[in-house]
Amino acid sequence: MARNGLVTTVQPLAAQAGLQVLRQGGNAIDAAVATAAALSVVYPANVGVAGDLFALVYVAKEHKVYQLNASGIAPSGLTLAHMNALGYKVNPASFGPGSGMPSGGILTVTVPGSVWGWQEVLDRFGTKTFKEVLQPAIDYAENGFPVSEEIASGWRMRNALPLEGCCKQLDPDAVKTFYINGIPPATGTIFRNPGLAKTFRLIQQGGRDAFYKGEVARAIIAKSTALGGTMTLNDLASYKGE
Repeated sequence: MARNGLVTTVQPLAAQAGLQVLRQGGNAIDAAVATAAALSVVYPANVGVAGDLFALVYVAKEHKVYQLNASGIAPSGLTLAHMNALGYKVNPASFGPGSGMPSGGILTVTVPGSVWGWQEVLDRFGTKTFKEVLQPAIDYAENGFPVSEEIASGWRMRNALPLEGCCKQLDPDAVKTFYINGIPPATGTIFRNPGLAKTFRLIQQGGRDAFYKGEVARAIIAKSTALGGTMTLNDLASYKGE
């Protein structure tokens, strides 16, 4: 807590990032974006920079609530026929609870909305810039942070639903990024993510366009394509929430 607000998350270090922004004079929106970015570093199993964003923003002086839906949309070419061709078939035996999705997930991703949404709420309701609100996350990513016992216990990557010739083992790029010497970080380990720090620095410099139209976008498409995905550069460049 601070004199002008409080921040609550599942990871105390992320809460501290938001609190730092509040202490620097930022408002709730500035703190929320700083916290979300920090969570991408300190609790990657919970949230990521290429995830979704939903927000309800209450503006007291207007007595009005604003809603933001910056969730992912399906990429171009992601048709039922394409999914069937990859080997995904309707199989009630593998349905997970509630959604009907296979419990182990499927090999597809949606066009990420988080970064678009971060800039949208900062531009409309915030008082600070990406340069300021992303800095705590960059500091954690570059300098490292100690992995807590609870976070360490859940720091495991799962395979997607296995298909013929695919997903029988963990992705080597993911292992290189999120594991240390090929194994999940143990409690107390100092974990760093220099690649994510670089991504955040690019966003500091170029705003969301640096994510959706530049070097980061090309890297996303290259990886997606290599794994059989259908997302295109235009899907990223044209993304817009509501």
